[in-house]
Amino acid sequence: MQFTLSVLLVFIAVFLILLSTYSFKFRSLSHISKPFAALMFALSVYAAGYAAELQAPTLQDMVYWSTVQYFGISFIPSLWLILIAQYAGAPFSGRKRLFAALLAGSCVTLFGALSDPWLHLKYATVSTGMQHGIRVLLFTRGPLYFFHVGYTFCALAAGIVFLVHILMSTGQPFRKTLLLMTAGAAVPFIDFLVYLTDTRFSGIDTIPFSMFFSVLCSWYALFSENLFDAAPVARSIVFEMIPDAVVVTDSAGTVIDYNKAACALFPDITSGVNPIPYLQRSGGDCQSEFQTDIVSGGQARKFSCPLSSIPGVHGRNEPAGSIFLFKDETGMTRLLEKFQELATVDPLTGLYNRRYFMDKTRQVLQKMEAAGGVLSFIIADLDLFKQLNDTQGHLSGDKAIQDAAAAFTSAMHGQNTAARFGGEEFICLLPDTCAEEAFKTAEDIRIKISAIPYPADAQTARGTPLVPYLTASFGVASTDVICGEQTITSLIRKADEALYHSKSAGRNRTTIG
Repeated sequence: MQFTLSVLLVFIAVFLILLSTYSFKFRSLSHISKPFAALMFALSVYAAGYAAELQAPTLQDMVYWSTVQYFGISFIPSLWLILIAQYAGAPFSGRKRLFAALLAGSCVTLFGALSDPWLHLKYATVSTGMQHGIRVLLFTRGPLYFFHVGYTFCALAAGIVFLVHILMSTGQPFRKTLLLMTAGAAVPFIDFLVYLTDTRFSGIDTIPFSMFFSVLCSWYALFSENLFDAAPVARSIVFEMIPDAVVVTDSAGTVIDYNKAACALFPDITSGVNPIPYLQRSGGDCQSEFQTDIVSGGQARKFSCPLSSIPGVHGRNEPAGSIFLFKDETGMTRLLEKFQELATVDPLTGLYNRRYFMDKTRQVLQKMEAAGGVLSFIIADLDLFKQLNDTQGHLSGDKAIQDAAAAFTSAMHGQNTAARFGGEEFICLLPDTCAEEAFKTAEDIRIKISAIPYPADAQTARGTPLVPYLTASFGVASTDVICGEQTITSLIRKADEALYHSKSAGRNRTTIG
């Protein structure tokens, strides 16, 4: 029986050394790789030392190998909590202090073991005895032994509490991983309590075996989910609190992780469904980006999505997966659209404003200078508008301007550029349009405006209206000589003079300049 236990412990030690070496290969990819490898190494020292203790021929040799075990035993609680802290994503600013405190506790335990031959802080007395056919150490516990017991108990319990907390707040993809790790951690915790009560095994240390079971659970959970390969799981608070949706896929395009914002944006993602076709792509150029529209909350929203590749493990050229960050650009897009509208559109009429009209005209002239053609302007001004404002009020004046703008929009059919040029003044740009065609267009607009009645309140609010209908006077100017800004100035002046003649001739008419 004693030999069999020793062989099993040697097997466990060798397996843990190999697992520690393999885990350490991923140190550049994952924050949990180093503490996991260190924990495996500490457990291997524990198992190997206990195997040697069982085969030791004398009490002195047994005590020696018991002391060797503490080079691993002392650090198991610390490394266990460090692994969980890394996994849970403890804030970086507090990690160094946390890790230093944990390792200090381990050093106290190690000091007690190394100084025990002189200070007897770990074992007050030590002897040997036979239990179930196995020779074991029998000892009276000293003060540092109780310190180690309390420290180990608190570390195992805290690790389980952390795992349960993460389990309650994590996304579906890692539930299986966390359940396995939590179950694996519970077994040595229970075994530790049984060992301390000394009610079952009578001095035989079963903790290396329960720890080995826990390691198998953790190893299967971490490696089967590619956590060292595609998505190192620092399930940090930052990851969950990011307001943007984050989705992680492996090299096959399968969703393996996401945060709470992604759950809200893509409700079906909890069922393992790829939220949009883009996520079917594997790899991709690092820092590439695409835009997409996503229906969320019954509304179509605009998102930009920076895409980052996760580097493959050593020796593999293809990426191990991808990270998608969905940034909601709807508000910014609408704000930019509003700024664009304010920069180009007159808010009262919906026509272009004067500044944009002039910019648009310059663009048209640049094209016509090379291609040639005839260019015409139409300028219009509402008749007796000041008297309308003075007698009927500004609201009636605004309504008259809006109605006139609607007539321009209807007559132009969206093919030319119309703008509000001033208070009650309008202007139209007609490229490739001669004076006669521009005159017909102006007359069409004039007739539409003259058919617009004043608002009912304008006819009754302050006495008899000036006229029962709106009217406007028009001026038209054309040229086939295109020469930059001078052309604009010249045409506007000619159209303005023609408008003045229309006013002088009795209003509500069109004149060609």
